[in-house]
Amino acid sequence: MSNGHQTNRYLQMLTEAWQASAEERWAAAAPLWEAVVASNPVDGGFWHALGNAQFGNGDYRSALGAYYEAFDLGSGFPFDIAYRIAECHASTVSLTKRSSGSSVRSISATGTSKGKSRRDLRSAP
Repeated sequence: MSNGHQTNRYLQMLTEAWQASAEERWAAAAPLWEAVVASNPVDGGFWHALGNAQFGNGDYRSALGAYYEAFDLGSGFPFDIAYRIAECHASTVSLTKRSSGSSVRSISATGTSKGKSRRDLRSAP
């Protein structure tokens, strides 16, 4: 495949991802954004958009990972990403409580839970 063809395909995929997000078609947007970040993993804005699509699709755990990547890459305003991360944790906790009735550990304002680092919390319920 020629480099020009790859570039055109990437730009088409990026356009489709933005369009699906603008129309809030999250189920369509999420896999498009996954392909975009696979092709360009260093753009925090794309990770942020992936997180938004996954969150809109109800996939809070995946969205959490995407938002952490966006945060690590310095995308947007830190308070916005931090708020979205908190929403993911709250939504995941809510789902966990409803499905299992188990107690949930607290997360401090520094982003740690019982000595775990922020990165460790990516897989926390």
